[in-house]
Formats: sequence, C-alpha cells, structure tokens
Amino acid sequence: ALLLEQQEVVNRLSLEIGNAASLEEIFPVIKREIGVLVHSPALFISLFDRKNKLITPVYVNIEGEELNISDFPVLPLEPEGMGVQSQVVRTGKSLILNDWREAVRNSITHYDIKSDGKIVKTNEETILEGLPKSGLVVPMKSERQVFGLFMIQCKDSHTYTVEDCNFLEGVANVTAVAVQNLKLVSDLDKQVKELQSAHASLQQLLEEKEVLLKEIHHRVKNNMQVVYSLLNMQIHETEDARSIEVLQESQSRIRSMALVHEKLYDSADQASINAEDFIHTITHELMGAYDAVGRINCVIDVSDVTLDINIAVPCGLVVNEILSNAFKYAFPNERRGTISISVTPLENNFLKIRISDDGIGLPDDFDFQQISTMGMTLVRILVQGQLDGTITVDGKEGTTFDITFPLDPA
Repeated sequence: ALLLEQQEVVNRLSLEIGNAASLEEIFPVIKREIGVLVHSPALFISLFDRKNKLITPVYVNIEGEELNISDFPVLPLEPEGMGVQSQVVRTGKSLILNDWREAVRNSITHYDIKSDGKIVKTNEETILEGLPKSGLVVPMKSERQVFGLFMIQCKDSHTYTVEDCNFLEGVANVTAVAVQNLKLVSDLDKQVKELQSAHASLQQLLEEKEVLLKEIHHRVKNNMQVVYSLLNMQIHETEDARSIEVLQESQSRIRSMALVHEKLYDSADQASINAEDFIHTITHELMGAYDAVGRINCVIDVSDVTLDINIAVPCGLVVNEILSNAFKYAFPNERRGTISISVTPLENNFLKIRISDDGIGLPDDFDFQQISTMGMTLVRILVQGQLDGTITVDGKEGTTFDITFPLDPA
C-alpha cells in the first residue's frame, strides 16, 4: 500500500511539474508532495556547479516558511570524507543520517539560522548544539552525474527509513527530468533572443532553433520512455492484481504525454500537432492495450484542427482517461459495442470533444463532480484547470462526455 501511495505521489508530481515554466513554480509543489508521506520540517534544494565545485542553495523551506535564498552561503565542495552534502556529490549515493550532529562535526563550513531569520556563516563547534538530529540527503542526477541535492532535516532522532529514502529518490528523479527540461527550454529561449538581435544570420539561427526544439522533444520522449520502462519492470516484479492495474494506468498516461512529443518531433514546425492523427493513434493504442480489436468499433470524426503543446498534453491525457474507462467498464463480459470520438471547432476559437459509447451507462447516483477516483479527478483538474474548459457527463443511454474549451486558454 505504501509503495502504491508513493508511486501515485511521484506520478502526480511528475504531471504537475512537467509543464512548469520556471524552477520557482516547481519547488513549492515538491515541498507539498514530499510532505504528504515524509516528515520534512526543513527542506533544502541545492544545485552543484561542477566546473567551479560549488553547492548553491536554490530553495529553503523551514516549518512551512520559504526563506530568502540570497541569505544562504554558497558552499565549496569539501575534501574527500568531509561534509554531508559534499559526500553525496562525490559518491552519488543517498545518505540517511540518524546522528546529523556527528556527521557534520568534521565539516569545514557551517551556517546557522538565527531566530530573526538571519543566516550566519560560522566555524564554531557550538553550532552543533542547534543542529537537527535526523537528516536525509539524496542526489539529483543527469547522465549519472550529480547536479543537485535534496536534503530534509528533523529535530527528532531516527526519523527516516529506507522507504523514505527510496521515495525521495523517486521525487529527485522526476525533478531532475523537469529541471533538465527547463534548462533546455532556457537555452532555447536564449537562442531565440539572439535570433532577434542577429538579423544577418536569421535563417541559420532559425535552423538551429528547429534542431534544438527537435532535441527537446526527442529528449522528453526518451525520458518518458525510461519512466515507462521502469514501470514495466515493476509490473513484472509485482504479483498483486490491483498494483499491476495502477502501474499499467500510469504507463498509459505517460505514453499519452510521450506521444505528444513524438508527434511534435515529426511535425513541420515542432510547435503543433494534427488532432486527427493524434486521436487516431491514442485510440488504436488503447484498443490494443485492452484487447478490444474486433469487439469494440471506434468511430472517429475529427475536423482539421491543430493543437499546440499547451493544449495537446492535457487534451491527450483527458482523452486517454475517458477512453480507458470506456474500454474497461462500458462493455463487460466480452460485450460488443461502439465508441465514438468527435472533435469539432466552435465559434470564438473554442473546441468541443465528444466521447460516447453505447455500453451499460452509469449508475443513477453517479456524480462526476464528486467522484474521487484518480482518473476522473485528473480529468476534472485538466479540463477545468489547465484547459480552462467545461465538461458534462450523460450516463442514461450509454455514456457521453462533452468537453468544451478555448484553443488559447488564459
């Protein structure tokens, strides 16, 4: 049960930070999600500058208060065998510390957080009396090299377990992907600004931008494929049927997001995808996954519409969730039937997606706004939150979902 809960938190975190525009958006989400399962009154996130051998704090939250990061000193990488953070950077291995004070006694650099919030750098051993008793430090890695650290601390003794460490490593892994993708996007933005000031070489730089965009979509797709493969390994090691189902659902969601970047990589402008091709691919892959070929007929009617990445990712997840539910529940006992998917442009640059089936329908007391399953909760969050749209459900004769949203949500 704990493994499933940890996996759901990591999956939810991956969805929330995957489309973040900056590190500042990511860190509070990480703090909130870590706190769901691990006691973490103090959270420190740092980045490691390998060239200059410096550990730079980028986010500090203590007892729910985010502290001014400019007050924290940059730490030099300490010699072999010295310094907790330096040890994790050098070895690339996580540390569970149940006697934090003893662990940092031989550090060269200490800093203390005073009662007025000021951070003071000190070498005095008396600082040890004010330190926490337990700590957990895990690395963030890219291509097997440490580029950052997660560190949580607690005043109680023997607080953290191997399970906590495994969970925080999972959080660090999805964060590493998001941070690296932000770095790629940042590099791309820098290139775009250079394009604007370099008219003489505009065409050449535009070609470089296209290559960078392709590389971004290629890397994102590959990163998601790695996560997909890891889940597949977990499925083969799991015997519980419910656990396998949850992991397979996570795989399906990851695949729908990866498909967006796959289509963007192959598109002419690397910025938008063809809705008809996208919907067809999702539908056919799910038909195969649920062994529905030949038993359930899928009728697809999609107008000539293109979707940019801000629309395509949440839209793909919504379609994936609703279709998955239809394949799983609408036609029990090998019943035959039809699922229809239509995408229609409306006035004022709105789009309507209708997904309907002629299956067994929904219970009389079904309330879409109150149902708490992860899939339907995800649909509500994506439609109402990210797409800024509306959704209605009719379950009297089969089931019909009508989703309407603007193509340029605020």
